[in-house]
Amino acid sequence: MAVTTANDVTAYEVTRSVAEAPVREPRVSWGSILAGVVAAIIVQFMMEMLGVAIGLATINPETEAQAVGPAFGTGVVIWLAATTLISLFVGGWVAARLSGTADLLRGFLHGFVTFGVVALLTFLTLTSGVASFVNGVSNTLSQGLGLVGQTAADIAPEVQRAVDLQTTTEEEIRTQINGLLPEDAEIEPTANLRIAGENLLAAILAGEDTTEVRQQLVTTIANQTELTQAEAEQRVDQWIASAQQTSARAEETIERVSGDIADALAATAGVIFVMLIVGAFAAGAGGLVGCANENAYIRTRSQTEAIATT
Repeated sequence: MAVTTANDVTAYEVTRSVAEAPVREPRVSWGSILAGVVAAIIVQFMMEMLGVAIGLATINPETEAQAVGPAFGTGVVIWLAATTLISLFVGGWVAARLSGTADLLRGFLHGFVTFGVVALLTFLTLTSGVASFVNGVSNTLSQGLGLVGQTAADIAPEVQRAVDLQTTTEEEIRTQINGLLPEDAEIEPTANLRIAGENLLAAILAGEDTTEVRQQLVTTIANQTELTQAEAEQRVDQWIASAQQTSARAEETIERVSGDIADALAATAGVIFVMLIVGAFAAGAGGLVGCANENAYIRTRSQTEAIATT
């Protein structure tokens, strides 16, 4: 459109309105993700300290016979789950907001990657043995993971007592066998008797048939001690019954406790899996909420250019 200026100069006014395309942004903003991770860790630590303060304030050892009961442990787990979800949501929100993205998928992915980094740092911390320092109450779940690699006797005192009883019974049998010969007995008879006794105990411990080793021990006792054949058989049968009873009790206890440990580990793994899934969605939801307004990137501008000609 031609216009006339104050100096009688002909000019042409060109007005155009252009809808700009969204500004091309990087696919991943690692700085924003790092900020989200820091925010998540700080919020988690703050919430855990608040939970510790509330928990300690509710405990009164002077008036309560059991200061820390089962309800306290349940409350700790619930508080831990809630604080974890809140901190991951905040971390995802911070990562998406600072990335400046308006795309919902990118916002969700920024939150998800933030969750992944937090999860990796958490697992590294747990496996490094300093969980109690950094994670505070979070080491509750790590105790379940710590069962891996330990023996049943290390975990359950009940198993240790059963094993100790079996060992004590075997030592008593050895003492009784050694007591059948006088102190001044020759070396060979003493060695033969001890070997026969050890063979019997080994067969019982391995769950093998004791018929042959039983007869060998009975014959050795009858030939080298003052006991008759019948007395030797009675004595050996008592030893076998006692050793088999304690061995069976120990095996039963170990199997039962091992099953309980397996169930506990399965439950712990299931809880961790659910927490990871829920935590990922919490961080992703924070990323969705943290996305910038689309108008910040899709905007309309008007530009007027005057081309003067003389």
